[in-house]
Amino acid sequence: MTAEQAATYRFPKGAGGWGAAEAAQALRAQGWNVADAWVRNHYRWVVWTCASYARRIPTRWREFWSTGYVLQRLAQRHERESVRGERPALRQVLERDEVAQRAMVLCVAQVGTEVEVTDGWYSMRARTDAVLQAAIERGQLRVGDKIACAGLRMESSEACEPLSPIAQSARLVLNANSVRRARWDAVLGFQPHGTLFLSLGAVHVDGGPVGATLDVVVMRRYPTVYSEALPSGGRIVRTAHEEE
Repeated sequence: MTAEQAATYRFPKGAGGWGAAEAAQALRAQGWNVADAWVRNHYRWVVWTCASYARRIPTRWREFWSTGYVLQRLAQRHERESVRGERPALRQVLERDEVAQRAMVLCVAQVGTEVEVTDGWYSMRARTDAVLQAAIERGQLRVGDKIACAGLRMESSEACEPLSPIAQSARLVLNANSVRRARWDAVLGFQPHGTLFLSLGAVHVDGGPVGATLDVVVMRRYPTVYSEALPSGGRIVRTAHEEE
């Protein structure tokens, strides 16, 4: 199941099935004051996640692939976001309360000329450089892959709510030197260690700015030398001691 299919999926229940609209009604019946747009957005990501759980743990697929489990996850999200005030990574970035340069793990939801990435709660469109686009075409970066990012840049005119029209036009800029594949079980969102480490051999010439921390070892340190250009065109090189 793709993320797009998850948005409109209807569980076989009752006469017409059970989808985002019915989930919103059920949440309101439980006393939650939820907006339709909020439910549609989170229904998409919850259903996509549940489909992944059901595939990975087939012995528990009936538990994960049920309206009750989806409703439970939606209620938990609303409590965390609206009651506890916990805001996921991309919401903080869009609202300009955090910078896009901060280290985070995102999941690839769609690929194409642009990619869609999500923190599991909200999503953003992202532009990729030539190196990442080539990786997509070779199948090395696919839907469902998790990527560790650091030093990203956001193209947006102003702070905005994640479900607002302005947010739809905002773009993240992904450069190869700021992105690496993450483990399948990496937790989405901001990372506590706060950086992404790269070796010099992993830096691409055409991969844009290096947003990660380079992991290098100083093998040798040379003393300071001074070079003086002579009127004749030659040069004299002196050590710091000779220069004094």
